[in-house]
Amino acid sequence: MRRLRFLLRPGWLVLALVVAGFAFMCFYVLAP
Repeated sequence: MRRLRFLLRPGWLVLALVVAGFAFMCFYVLAP
């Protein structure tokens, strides 16, 4: 129940945005 309630919060959108940004930065740095 606690996990489901966490998924309903808009906070996971911010977390997903941070993860996507981190992955984009890693790809940009690793790209030649």
